[in-house]
Formats: sequence, structure tokens, C-alpha cells
Amino acid sequence: MGGGTAFLVVLSLIKNTVDNKRNKKEIDNATKNNAVKRGIVNCKPTSIESLVDTYGINGNLIISGGNERYRNRAIARLSHQALYKNECVVILHSGNQLLEQEIEAEVGTGFVQIFNSSNPNYDPFLNLSRFEVGSIILESSDKQIEPNGRSIIEGMYDFMTSKNTEPTTYLFATCPYHELLTKVKTAEAKQIITPAQAQSIVTKLIQGQLGTPSVANFFYEFYNQSKLVLASNLKSSYKASIFSSVMNNKIVLFDIVSSTNNLLINVVACEIERLFTQGRTVKLIIDGIPFSSSQVLQKIIKTIGKPHSIVLSDEDLFSLFLGEEQTFFAISAKAENIYISKHLSGHTCQKWAEIIGYYEKVDIGKSFSKSGGLLFPASISGGSTVSLSDKREYVIRPEEITSMKEEQIYVISKNIVGVLLVNLI
Repeated sequence: MGGGTAFLVVLSLIKNTVDNKRNKKEIDNATKNNAVKRGIVNCKPTSIESLVDTYGINGNLIISGGNERYRNRAIARLSHQALYKNECVVILHSGNQLLEQEIEAEVGTGFVQIFNSSNPNYDPFLNLSRFEVGSIILESSDKQIEPNGRSIIEGMYDFMTSKNTEPTTYLFATCPYHELLTKVKTAEAKQIITPAQAQSIVTKLIQGQLGTPSVANFFYEFYNQSKLVLASNLKSSYKASIFSSVMNNKIVLFDIVSSTNNLLINVVACEIERLFTQGRTVKLIIDGIPFSSSQVLQKIIKTIGKPHSIVLSDEDLFSLFLGEEQTFFAISAKAENIYISKHLSGHTCQKWAEIIGYYEKVDIGKSFSKSGGLLFPASISGGSTVSLSDKREYVIRPEEITSMKEEQIYVISKNIVGVLLVNLI
């Protein structure tokens, strides 16, 4: 190699070194800018309770995916904090006994009212007036009961009170409505009720006669759905409603037994609506119950607003909104905070990625060029260049959610810019 060629080699090496430094700087700057625009903040390890205290106490919260124990602990912490703030806490679930145990351990059994098959003490009509009972039944029936059915309900209510019998939900649910008129006349004949009382009751029953089949059918279905949790001991002092429980400053844990029990869930939802109308601040927590389970509960989920709040929790929350994708997006948009953990469904991960959003990523491309000839071989000539272009990309890609560790949570909050990645301890 002659002196001229050696000189050119040195020049080429210098040029390549300069190019490489410039390219590295461009790549580093683009990488840093991408990280800033993406907005993922890695947080130091913390407990789920501390996370809830910081991002979860106020407003609506969504918890989806991950380990059931973490979800239960989050709900227990939320319940404790809400009770401390004098809010009415109502938790609806389907067979989540671990959640019941977690909350009892968090706040103590004296502050919890559990309705489940081991504690069948539910009486939603407890201490309600004739009109209030009729309103709950009609609203929860999904229009199954004819409008004149209210007269049958009021007649039954008056029949019980005329005999000095407490008008319990169990008696409503097990009443032979087609025989009610005969039973009233028999009670009059035996002087159990007065002729005036009998006449008033009979008048109501005749007025609502056309609605008798619909009332009977409603209570037949309702009893089949609620019998595992319904208070059947008429003299029991343990009967309670959701309303009476929260008025006694207790957290309500209600096991709906099955998400197909639409009439039972409707009645429960009507009790929650009553809390709204009485001016009580409610934190409603729904764990693992499909959106389609109850028309009345659907209305609450869609319309609930401040000062009330709602918490939705499940291993795959999107799957509970089957056929209601836009509703799911709308509810997610109203959430003050969202916790997203590992999911197995690629489709669900796709939806969460869409909800979290996009950023303009600078896409980095690198190309190499070679030139040369007889005098200047390609090995000592040419160089590399970096090209930058904008590309719209998910802040969190679906596959990143699928591959999360059990103890990881992404937190999206209206109180922060960006997304937190938290490792739980």
C-alpha cells in the first residue's frame, strides 16, 4: 500500500469514527426522547396497600388481571379506608370466600355484614313501608310484573300487618298468591282480622287480580335465586338488609351465588339506589360479576358519579363486558385510577393497550454504504447513516401485558402524567 493509499485509509477511519459518534448521539437522543414521550415510570417496590393509599382511595377504580390475592388485598384496603371516611361500603361478589376472609382480617368481624349461604340472613324489605316494598319489587322485576301487580303486593303487605306479622321478604317470596283471597276470607271468619281490614285487603287483591300471575311468577323465580341467602327464620334477630347494615356502619359483603341470579341482583341494586336517595355516600365494589347480569346494576354502573364511587375488579375485566365494548371504554375513561396486571387473553391485552393509548415514537433506521475501486477498496471506504422517522406506537404493547410478572402492576392515574410500573411486595 502506497503512501497515498495509507493516507486515504486514515481519512476513512477518521470519517467513520466521526460518523459513528454522530450516529450514536442521534440514536441515544432518539432513545431518550422515546422514553420521555412513552412516559413509563419504574417505581420502587411497594405493597398493594400503599399503592391503594396513594392511587385508589378517591374516585372510581378499575383492577384487572394478575393475582387474586393482590386484588382481594386492594379491595380490603379500599373498604377499610372508605369505612374510616364514613362512606357506605357495599361489595358484591360471586363465591369469593377469600375476599370475605381478607376483609374480616383487615377491619375485624364486628365491622362486616356478610350475606352468603353460611349466613342466610338477608331481608331487603326489612322496615320498609308498603309503598317502598312495592317500588323495589316493580323495579327489580324487569317489567315482568304487570303495573296493577302493585295492588297485589300492597294487599299482601296489609294482610301480614293486619295479623301483626312482620312483612318479611321470605313471606312475600313463599306466598301462594293464587290462594291469597281465600286466605284473607278465612282469616276474617276466624276473627284474626277485622271485617274492615278484610274488605280493604280484598279490594286491593281484586284491583290487581290480572297481575296475580306475574307477581306469583316473579316471586317463584326470585325465591329460587335468593333462597340460599334469604332470612327464613321469621323470629330471628339477625335479619338484615343492605340498608340497615350500612346504617350500622358495617361493610356489606354480598355473595350473589351466581351471576345468573338477575332478580336477586336487581333487588340488591335497588337497595343501593335507596342509599343514593337517602343522601349517603356509597363506595360500590363489584368483583367478578358480568355487566349483563342485572339491568338495575347496569344503570348504576353507567351513571354513578360523585360523591359516590365504584370499583370494578376481575382477573379479566374486559371479558365481563361481552358485547358492550363501548360501555367498557366509557367506564374506563371515567376511572380515576386503573390497575392493570398480567392477562392471558391477547384480545383483552389489545383492548387495554388501546385504552392506555399511543405515543409518537421516533423510529431509528441505520444504513450502510460502500464505495471503492481499483485504487480505493470498499473495505476502506463508505460509511453508515442514521435515519429517523415518526411512528405511532402503543405506550404499552399487548405482548408486554401478557408477559408481565405476577407481582407487577401498571398504574394509570388522572393525577399523574405517564404510566407507573410497580413491583409489589
